[in-house]
Amino acid sequence: MKKAILSLLAIGTLSFTSVAFTSVGEAATVLVQQEKKTEILMKNLPEEVKKGWEEAEYKDENVEKIYKVETPAPESEEYIEFIVKKETGKVAVHFGMDGTLLREVAIDGKQ
Repeated sequence: MKKAILSLLAIGTLSFTSVAFTSVGEAATVLVQQEKKTEILMKNLPEEVKKGWEEAEYKDENVEKIYKVETPAPESEEYIEFIVKKETGKVAVHFGMDGTLLREVAIDGKQ
């Protein structure tokens, strides 16, 4: 009887472990399908983006980080994201690879 109970417990434990692992695996897959961000230095930006940044109102703001962002298909997009700390809060400022200002997105909700 003890062997039967231990066998059932072992099977139940293995099944639970398998389900937990599958859930984690699925979550990781979702993250891969979102966007790919690669940190980049100002000196390594495309010239068009540097020029667009210099002409923008943000050029004197405190830039915390810069990322090259690639979004997945079918609506794939590639742009540069500047994380800027303004007096009103943090914002993500997106520039197209041709140097055009695409959008500003509030990050911390203070804006």
